Amino acid sequence: MSIMRHDPTYMALDLSLNSTGIAMMFPEDYPTTTYYDKTKKLKDHMDKIMKLVRHIKKLVKKYNFDKVFIEGQSYGSRGRGTLSIAQLHGVV
Repeated sequence: MSIMRHDPTYMALDLSLNSTGIAMMFPEDYPTTTYYDKTKKLKDHMDKIMKLVRHIKKLVKKYNFDKVFIEGQSYGSRGRGTLSIAQLHGVV
């Protein structure tokens, strides 16, 4: 009896409120597919967060990644956007 194996698929995220970096690695796709999801034109932080969450959710549902990696937060950051970045990380 043979067990079907598949090559693993991965997603990596560099979360940002203005330009989230997304990398996806598929066995047949070399080099890795990379692009940015731009949200800079949206003014409200929650609108940005929800747009990104919907997009990421759609990609995960479509490709069923084996693993998703998220770049860590910048703990030395200060300012108004820091809370929104933390919210984005929490929601994703």
